[in-house]
Amino acid sequence: MVAIHYSALNHAGREIRLLTVRSGSTKDRIDCSLTHVSLTNHPTYSALSYVWGNPEERAPITVEGAVVLVTKKLWIALRSLRSGTEDLIIWVDAVCINQTDVPERNEQVAMMGDIYASATSVLIWIGEADDTSDVAFDLMPGIMNRAVDLRAHSEAGSFYFGLSGRPWFNRELALATNDPIVICGSQRVCWTTFVGAWQVVAKELFTEMGQVRYLGHQADTDNVKVLAKIKFDLLEDLRRHVRGMGGGSLGQLLIFSRTSEASQAEDRIYALLAMLRKDDLASIAIDYRKPVAVIYAEAMAHIFSTGDGPDFLSGMWLSDPGCQISDLPSWVPDFSSQAAEKATVPSSVAFHPPYPRTVSGPGADAANGVVHPDMKTLEIRALHVDIVQGVLLFDQSKDGCMRQLPEVAAMAARAIERELSVGEEQRPLYENYRRSEPLWRTLVSDKRRGSG
Repeated sequence: MVAIHYSALNHAGREIRLLTVRSGSTKDRIDCSLTHVSLTNHPTYSALSYVWGNPEERAPITVEGAVVLVTKKLWIALRSLRSGTEDLIIWVDAVCINQTDVPERNEQVAMMGDIYASATSVLIWIGEADDTSDVAFDLMPGIMNRAVDLRAHSEAGSFYFGLSGRPWFNRELALATNDPIVICGSQRVCWTTFVGAWQVVAKELFTEMGQVRYLGHQADTDNVKVLAKIKFDLLEDLRRHVRGMGGGSLGQLLIFSRTSEASQAEDRIYALLAMLRKDDLASIAIDYRKPVAVIYAEAMAHIFSTGDGPDFLSGMWLSDPGCQISDLPSWVPDFSSQAAEKATVPSSVAFHPPYPRTVSGPGADAANGVVHPDMKTLEIRALHVDIVQGVLLFDQSKDGCMRQLPEVAAMAARAIERELSVGEEQRPLYENYRRSEPLWRTLVSDKRRGSG
């Protein structure tokens, strides 16, 4: 096996490489060539969005006469997308970017938004066909138009819920100018139909589960809002947000994509930058030479600089002491482990008070927190309230908790009468606060039972 010989791109001329996949049968070797084009000339091409997959599982393709090993998932996608009669001209990041040339990667990833937006079509490859996918794809147009009885076709619901087991999260569809094409095996459908059919399925299923809110007086599935959301609901929200508002904040994009995976930890940040608001984009420079800890810290520094730091952190999984990313500051989340199945520590959401909040730390709109230039130190302004003198551990049973109420009352009484260690100016404020109802909520951490 030999490496591809890449000739340098003219970044000033907005050049990219395109991969031409020559026509052939499924049994033929995948034979390809690379060409340089400038986005300013509006070339015709498709852009592929897919999951790289396990880097250890590889298969051969031929590029410019050289046999190159690509990930098995990319090999399967190219084999399925290849036409038997016409060449396929496509942009694929793993091949069209020289992954060993860090300056080129920096430049090309910075152009990612333009690459996907300029593509004639964006192809969303979600994997090979399974037992339900072919039937589900055939049904989608009818489901969207409510011409299919879902009770007689369980395949659609099974397919959509089965997608959670597929390692796909295609942020690139948010960048597509035209309606992206979703492909599974040999079947394809436009994103609008794909997500539109799901919304019909979701209303039916979640209404039965009671996970909807009725918007009017009549209880029917045409008049409900689904409260539960899964992966492609977030993708649709992301697409609408980016296309309708010209981009989102980094905090919003990280929350939208919190369950996504990336073959490289750096891309949990860098792959989102193409969807960032233009005003914010200049403040984050792409540089794959930096340690991951620094990249994540810079991302958090940016979020704090916009005033969203405390509220954003309150929705992230807490840092894991056994985190594999070396030198990650304690206040910086590991963005590669923000899914429940990966986390080994509680989500910070578990420590939120129930709605409506009467006591909630700094508040959702608190512009608080400054990251020092060393990218290791976070400085937070805080008000000294008190020192915890005692903790009461509640019984696990309801009856046991009821028996402990006198202890709670006694603890509250002692707290009210304790001497305040504050100055005379602050004393009236503290006296007023500690004799009010929020004191009780503070004593019990404002929690529902079992919330953490």
